[in-house]
Parts: sequence; structure tokens; C-alpha cells
Amino acid sequence: VAVGANGTILRSVDGATWTKQPLSGVAANTNFQDIIWTGDAFYAVGASYDVTIEGWNGVICKSETGQTWTLDYQVPSEQTALAYNKNSELMGISYDANSTL
Repeated sequence: VAVGANGTILRSVDGATWTKQPLSGVAANTNFQDIIWTGDAFYAVGASYDVTIEGWNGVICKSETGQTWTLDYQVPSEQTALAYNKNSELMGISYDANSTL
């Protein structure tokens, strides 16, 4: 699984052929920065521009198979990376030190 700009999430079963996956509940302008596998699910993190606040919202999307993706969290700051620890805690990492997930 790979992520990128403009809501792009790609999946490959052989590493050679990649297919764009459906994404639900997320703006088309979402730029994904990172992806992580927890052992149970994939999580992709990024940001989408919200014209109503004239700023970026952090988004974290989830998929158990890498095929169908849905919005899992939305926070008021751009998220750039994910971390997962031995206590099964998923953490979004932001440019804003005051942001929490």
C-alpha cells in the first residue's frame, strides 16, 4: 500500500501493478504523508484544506485490508506521520506541538 497527493491511496498484490483504492468521507484535496500497518489495520495520515476555516485539517484514514478506506480521525492541524507502540496506541505526529489525536 502506498499513499500520495490528492487523496491517492494505491494497493498492489505483486509490487508491479498498482490500483487506486476508494476513499470515503475525505476531501479530494487530501495529501497523504505516511502510512502504517498495526498488525490489524492500515492507517494513512495527511491533511486536507478546508476553505471554511482557510486552513489545513489533519486526517487519519483506516482500512483493514488496504482496499476500502474510511475517515477514522480528523484534527485541527496537519498530521505528517504516524507512530504505533507496544501498548497498541496509535499516535499522529503534527507540525503543531499543541495538537493531539
